[in-house]
Amino acid sequence: MTNRTGPTVLLMLLCLLPLVATGQTPASDEDITYSADGGGNIVIRDGLRVTTLQGNVEIRQGLMQLYGDTASLEQDPDTGDIVRVIVEGSPARFARDATEDSARITGRSESITYYTEEGESGPVTAIRFSGNAAFNSGRTALQCTEIRYLPDTGETTSTGPCSGTVAPGEL
Repeated sequence: MTNRTGPTVLLMLLCLLPLVATGQTPASDEDITYSADGGGNIVIRDGLRVTTLQGNVEIRQGLMQLYGDTASLEQDPDTGDIVRVIVEGSPARFARDATEDSARITGRSESITYYTEEGESGPVTAIRFSGNAAFNSGRTALQCTEIRYLPDTGETTSTGPCSGTVAPGEL
């Protein structure tokens, strides 16, 4: 599998890492930590500060973790706020630890993007798993070509073909 870090992929990944991980607003006070075996670079592109990481990448914020071969983090250079995060790998992996109110959530795909999209009541956090995507929440599992998950509401939409398991009592 080849890694892609082009502008199209960058525009897709995590607009708001904080929202995905904890259900918070994009202005989360929790620090994002990262590590990468292969290093990286920082450039200004399209008015955003873009940090590109390579080689065994790990990104953490609060309850959320992302793992992959490469990652791009986009920030507003004036405020430092994270706009979007894209992780790619073979596979890229996502995990959000369980809380008292929710089960542990895991996912994997060729590319994982955290971002904000406009919802009916304003901005909402979204996670898009693209390319051979799998998503698990407790005993409920879904495998599709692409999966979009809204952590604040639990809404999931997908592009097929799909297969999965729905565990009684978990919906």
